[in-house]
Formats: sequence, C-alpha cells, structure tokens
Amino acid sequence: MVETENSFRALTAADKAAARPWVVQSAMMPRGGFAELARTSPLANPEQQLRLINGVYPAGDVKPGLAVKTVIQQ
Repeated sequence: MVETENSFRALTAADKAAARPWVVQSAMMPRGGFAELARTSPLANPEQQLRLINGVYPAGDVKPGLAVKTVIQQ
C-alpha cells in the first residue's frame, strides 16, 4: 500500500488537458457535412464515429441545418 501511495504525483499540464471530459451535444449540420464536423472533433476517426452516433454509418448523409450529435472536449 505504501508503494502505491508513494507512486502518486502532481498532475502536469498535459495530464490536465488529457483529463478533460468529452461531452455529447447537439448542433446543426453544416453545409460541409460530417467532414466539416470532424475537423473540430477530439475523436479518433471522427467522421466515421460521428456518422455512427448519428445513425448513418457507414454511408449516408444528414441534410444541412438538421440537428446532429457531436462530441466536444470541455
């Protein structure tokens, strides 16, 4: 137990940035589609994952101006 306690350390700036939570929120689909939404997403493979959470994976589109789910990092 003492060994585990001694392994604790203060968080670095990189640790704090990595620990920021991801939040699912709704947004309007931009004219650029999922490719445009993917540019600001923190997800790995963002375009595919955004399609998946919006029910249009592996292919499909949502009309611009309709609400879609996005993922942001706070």
